[in-house]
Amino acid sequence: MNVAIGSATLLIKPPRITESKFFSFEKELIPSNRIHSKFYNGKIVANGEWQYKSSNIEKATFLGRALSGLYRATVTNGELESMNQLMRTSDAKPMVQTIDCQANFSQFRVDIEGAGNYSLIQNCDDPVCRKIRNFFEDIACQVFRTFIKESINKKLATFPTLIETYSRNHKINYALQMNEPKVTDFDIEAGLEGKSLWYGSSNVPFSPAPLDFVNRNRMITFELSDYSFNTLFYQAHSQRYQYSAAELLHKSPSIKDQLSLNCTSTKPQKPYRKPRVYVNPSTTGEVKKPCLGSIFENNTSTVDPKQQFSSNDTGDLVYKSNQMAPWIIVQGKNRSYFNASNGFLEVYGPMSGQDQKRQLLGRADVRVMHGDFIPKFNGANITGSITITKLELVQSSMPSSGSFSDQGLTKLSHFARPLLTEMFNVFFDRYAQFAIPLLDGFRCASPDFSINSRSMQVDCDIQTIGPKTVKDGSDKR
Repeated sequence: MNVAIGSATLLIKPPRITESKFFSFEKELIPSNRIHSKFYNGKIVANGEWQYKSSNIEKATFLGRALSGLYRATVTNGELESMNQLMRTSDAKPMVQTIDCQANFSQFRVDIEGAGNYSLIQNCDDPVCRKIRNFFEDIACQVFRTFIKESINKKLATFPTLIETYSRNHKINYALQMNEPKVTDFDIEAGLEGKSLWYGSSNVPFSPAPLDFVNRNRMITFELSDYSFNTLFYQAHSQRYQYSAAELLHKSPSIKDQLSLNCTSTKPQKPYRKPRVYVNPSTTGEVKKPCLGSIFENNTSTVDPKQQFSSNDTGDLVYKSNQMAPWIIVQGKNRSYFNASNGFLEVYGPMSGQDQKRQLLGRADVRVMHGDFIPKFNGANITGSITITKLELVQSSMPSSGSFSDQGLTKLSHFARPLLTEMFNVFFDRYAQFAIPLLDGFRCASPDFSINSRSMQVDCDIQTIGPKTVKDGSDKR
């Protein structure tokens, strides 16, 4: 910056800010998607170089001392006021744009060394001081705009619009849904897509129900619609996903005995152990959990595994959706529902042949499969669990694939219901993990989890995560 002093020029070179603090901060949310901010009670200290130039060589000194030197500028009780627009980038991330910025450094002092320690204090009546003060006010706004662009927006650019789950082929799309986030008098709302992407596909033939947001006066609220779970089920349905009992083998060794096709070969329980049981809904008693081969006993099927399978052969139970995907409905504090009707169950034999494929032994249509859905928050993800409470099977519409008698269907229903519960819950553990999308370096502290009508909600405060310590971000300034 050049300051004219008569026929001479005082060149003030850009400063290096050594201290910058604003001890007070106010913000105002304006419904036109703008945020008005004001920093005040600030202190700024900056150092730099100056140079004095004059066409008159004999008078080419500043206050009779030197041609150049250092200066120190000090601002006390400074103010900086800005108007910022909250927007959406082309890649569906949030960003902030500074529309206007004004700094007011009414208490300004500049000490110019090398020129008799020439000081200009407080109200800055001297025209040289006023020009230097205006120069620093402009620099302060430039620094603020640079901070918004290179710090705030770089941080906002870390907003996770795509989050991977257990499989690389499945992601959750958290892209901003609206053209711009919505600013109200009290908060900032950002609608996110919330869809599951399976192998890149995101098309679903339904829309989410309206969200029932409940304000609990926390720093951040994340509300997830049951629509997100249902898009996951639909994408799995579109990709012909198979829910397989054989995938449970890694989870529990007892599954191998349950999938045995020769029940007479299963190892007996030790005398001091209580046998595993399941409750038959048609009775009030408990019976031992049977193996898969038991559903073929007493001519209940066209297959007799006692004649065909050895003691080490294990089969598989597979559920496939048919006409429609499974779905859930979240009902607030009341019971939430799960429905996987209109699919079919398939029973397979052991792996055989060079390609290690299983032989289809029989198929039954699922007329009714209902259950309870229990939403959960595990500290990082919104997820849930399912308990199948009702399963009704009927003869397969494709009898050539193998059929069951009515008694066989009853046995298969009783056998399959607890296994289906575990099969769906393994699916949830792998894929139905909906993380709270936060910027890098932040975490959700002291979360509260609640269930609304058609949605689940997490309320928490934000903590910044440093390299060594975690700082509380609950400052209400």
